[in-house]
Amino acid sequence: ALIPLVIDITNPTPRFGWRGIERTSFTDRVKPSFATWLAVLHHLCLGLGIPLAEVMALIFEISRDAVVEFVAPEDPMARHISATRQSELAPYSGELFEELANSLGTIKSKLAVSETRTMYHLVRA
Repeated sequence: ALIPLVIDITNPTPRFGWRGIERTSFTDRVKPSFATWLAVLHHLCLGLGIPLAEVMALIFEISRDAVVEFVAPEDPMARHISATRQSELAPYSGELFEELANSLGTIKSKLAVSETRTMYHLVRA
């Protein structure tokens, strides 16, 4: 079954309810076998300043298999998003993305869809 979710991933629902045990947190509740992260990663890293390592850890924590779109920092949209940042950005590159992916799991396949965008199929170790 395909279940689309709309959630602020930067502020997911915590455990709540009576004594904090009535409902579990988002990351405890949601464990899909496959997830897609399209047009998400660069917004979290370049727009909100969340370190790439943290986002990658979340991707691998949430699902066993994932398709993730990596948008290079040279991409026009990536430049636009990061141009408004007032603080220093954490390291963000294709090389770091692949290094993190390989440390957390396996890059099953990758496909360049443009000069600055690549789709990755990642599998948790």
